[in-house]
Amino acid sequence: FTTAFTYMFLHGNFAHLLGNMIFLWLVGCMLEMGCGRLFCITVYLATGLFAVFFFWMIYMNSMLPLVGASGSIAGFMGAFTTVYGRTRIKIFYSLGFYFNYIRFPAIFLFPIWIGNELFQLVTIEQSNVAYVAHMGGLVSGAFIGYVNLKFFKQVDTRVFTEEPKDEIS
Repeated sequence: FTTAFTYMFLHGNFAHLLGNMIFLWLVGCMLEMGCGRLFCITVYLATGLFAVFFFWMIYMNSMLPLVGASGSIAGFMGAFTTVYGRTRIKIFYSLGFYFNYIRFPAIFLFPIWIGNELFQLVTIEQSNVAYVAHMGGLVSGAFIGYVNLKFFKQVDTRVFTEEPKDEIS
């Protein structure tokens, strides 16, 4: 059990840590503002454990170590999609010379993220990335977000609907 817990606090290198921290900042901030710190801690730990369990179910005989917060960060992403569901969120895009943002329901991100992980798992042969753990995190995070909505109803969607106050002027 110890290694199933501690793996989510280790990283392979600085780029791995930086990538996880960027996604933690982008998605984690919105979850914490909308659902609270206790929810975020629960999502991080529970989805991290589920991600390692799912990875173990698929690669039971693997001797490679599993390190990184990626399963838990993917869990945040999964929770984000169900917690904010139909809330229209801003998504930035760039066409090289042109950039803007569009708004669409958060739930649309879930199949995109799952599809991306599955595509990479199938097409990239020699990779050290645990795509299966990412998928386990996404699915378990979405489930926890759904349970939060149905039973605890602890979400504040004003995070996306209210414009921030101009405190600088």
